[in-house]
Amino acid sequence: MIFFRYLTRLFWMRFISIQLGALLMVVLFEWLTLTGPYRNILVKIPFTAHKLLPFIIFITMISFIWSLMGRNEWNALSSIGRSPWHILRTPLIWVILLGLLDLWVIVPMGQPFFNPFEQKISLFSRTWKKGITKDGYVFFNPDGPKYHILEMQKNSLLRRHIFGRTLHIQGTDLVCTDLWSMQAHRCPEKQAVARITLSKPVHLDQTESHPLGLSLVGAYSAMGKNPEGSLLLSSRIHYWYSHFFWSLSLVFLAPALLIGADGYRKIFGTIFGLLGVLMVYLIKEWLYALSIPLAHSWPVMLLWLPFFMTIGLTWALFFEKREL
Repeated sequence: MIFFRYLTRLFWMRFISIQLGALLMVVLFEWLTLTGPYRNILVKIPFTAHKLLPFIIFITMISFIWSLMGRNEWNALSSIGRSPWHILRTPLIWVILLGLLDLWVIVPMGQPFFNPFEQKISLFSRTWKKGITKDGYVFFNPDGPKYHILEMQKNSLLRRHIFGRTLHIQGTDLVCTDLWSMQAHRCPEKQAVARITLSKPVHLDQTESHPLGLSLVGAYSAMGKNPEGSLLLSSRIHYWYSHFFWSLSLVFLAPALLIGADGYRKIFGTIFGLLGVLMVYLIKEWLYALSIPLAHSWPVMLLWLPFFMTIGLTWALFFEKREL
């Protein structure tokens, strides 16, 4: 119990200080650079905390291991029969709790700032309108600098993604002009006009969150209301769980880089580790972005690729050093 308390204190001291420092830098940067509704700094803190969590976990573990090694405590613990697993399971327990807190509390709190098309759609368009057609339904955003329509079948299977210059309603027709249309296994096609006939008029005061903008809680709730299943909702659920387990894998990557290293090797391991985590994070977001227009032909297990990459690299490093 004393061993657990000591490692717990060591972990939390570093996690809290690094988290507060990172949030302070982000808040200061946004206060200096953003204007208008983008400058809702305090409201965006849950969103920012979620985005930073994998990096905070990795940096915390680097500092945690560096501290143990710097005071020769790692070697001392190893000499009395404490394996790396015995030492790392303490921070792993707390990271599991942090990940669950992130999934079920922090993400829903920051949901207004989560947007699967945030590279294309302004934060001014946080909600979507939903229209019913004879074949399924469409989601579309009626405002913002760019306009998007997602045409789907009744089981949420994405058929076509349209983005164009203008968007308006003529009677029961949804009309988008000067557009690009994207379908599965096809290159985007330039078109002049796309017209989608709705089964009934859309009331513009009625809004609904798009499936790919849901938190894990919202995705499970929506899945329960859709007995036929939904590939889009399934993709969203896999996204959140793959993010959670990838964050857990970083607990082991940090010591795998530092164990057996000294001097400049620890510094280079830290630098290249941070760059590697950033690269894998970008791959994770890129894979998820691709799963949006290809939801009907995209294996959701590809969203787990970053997790398997990190686990594979960690195992290789531990195996090479014969520390596992």
